[in-house]
Amino acid sequence: MLSYPLIQVSVTPPRPSISKRWRKNASILPTGGRAYFVVAGVKFKAFGIVDTVAMLAVKFGRSFEIDLIGVSSIFYPAAFVELAWMARFVPEEGSIYVAG
Repeated sequence: MLSYPLIQVSVTPPRPSISKRWRKNASILPTGGRAYFVVAGVKFKAFGIVDTVAMLAVKFGRSFEIDLIGVSSIFYPAAFVELAWMARFVPEEGSIYVAG
């Protein structure tokens, strides 16, 4: 999950321009007629121990879909726990998918 390009950008902001980054990631962000999306990310700490990086993507145009992906980590002196998770909502199909 941490190797996904959009997550990498949220953890370590890129040095190249946005247009260079867009061309580099064209395979995972294909362009197409009347298909649009908006992505927003957030990085936060919950309860003082759970570090989370999450991204919300909303796809619209030919179809509508909401996706949420993220990684949550807990650091203890003796252990490290990490959970990659995702959720998808597609109203046209009437489906909700959640995995972790």
